Amino acid sequence: MDVALGSEVFRLLSFEEACRQAAALGYRALGLHTRREYDPHVFPPRCRGAELKRVKQALEENRLCVSSIRSFANIALDEELERVEHELALARELCCPVVLLGSPAPRAPLASIERMKSFRQKQAERLRALAERAAEAGVTLCLATAPGAFFESTLELGEFLRLVGHPRARFALCTAEVLRCGESLDAAFDAAGDLLGHVSVADVKLSSGGRRVPLGRGEVKLSRLLELLRAEEYEGFLEVDLAGCEGEALAAARESIEQLKRLL
Repeated sequence: MDVALGSEVFRLLSFEEACRQAAALGYRALGLHTRREYDPHVFPPRCRGAELKRVKQALEENRLCVSSIRSFANIALDEELERVEHELALARELCCPVVLLGSPAPRAPLASIERMKSFRQKQAERLRALAERAAEAGVTLCLATAPGAFFESTLELGEFLRLVGHPRARFALCTAEVLRCGESLDAAFDAAGDLLGHVSVADVKLSSGGRRVPLGRGEVKLSRLLELLRAEEYEGFLEVDLAGCEGEALAAARESIEQLKRLL
C-alpha cells in the first residue's frame, strides 16, 4: 500500500509547489479535489490543453501519480452529472484509478417509505450506468458515508452498492466519517469490506466536536485499520486527508506520513 495525500491541504500553494512538498515528504501520489472552493489546482472545465499539460508535467517531475479525483458529486442532481463526466475524462487523462462521489441525496426530503424505495432504485440505475462509462475509462466510482447523508451507515451504503451490482461501483472508506457516523472500523469492514475500492485516512477527535487532527492524535486506530486492510488484501492507496485539519499544513502532512510509515 502506497501513501497518497489530498492536495487541498496545500491549497494556498501553486500546484507545482504542492507536488514538490508532497514528494519531499515521501508521498507517492496526490488526491485531487475538483471543487474550486476546496482546492483551486485542478478544476475539470478548465483543466485541458496547456493547463492539463502543466499539471501532468508537475506530477511527472516529482514522480507522483494521482490516487483519486473527487468533488463528492451528488448524482441524484442532473446538474451534477456533467461534473462527473468531466471527472471521468480527467481521470482517464491522468491515469487516475478512482473518482469519489457523494452519497446520492434527494433535493427535498422524501415523505414516504415508497418514495424512498423508488429514489433508491432510480439512483442504483443511474450509478450502474455511470459505472459502465467509468469502466470504459478504466476508472472505479467510489462512494463514502457521512453524517446526515442519505446512506449514513456503511450497512446502508453496502446494501445500495450490492443493489447496483457493478464492479466499478465500490465503497470508499473515510476513517473519520465512519467514526463521526457512530460506527467502528470493524463494523464498517463487516458491512462493506468486500466492496472496498478506496481508503481515505483522516483522524478525528470526537470529544472535541469532531475536529480533524494529524494522524495518530485522534481516535482512529491506525494499527487496527491496517490489520483490516491486510485481511481484505487491499492493494490501493492510503490517501491521507488533512482537509480542515488543525495546525500548519506542512507539519501535519509530515507527522501523518511518519505515523503511517511506522506501521506499514
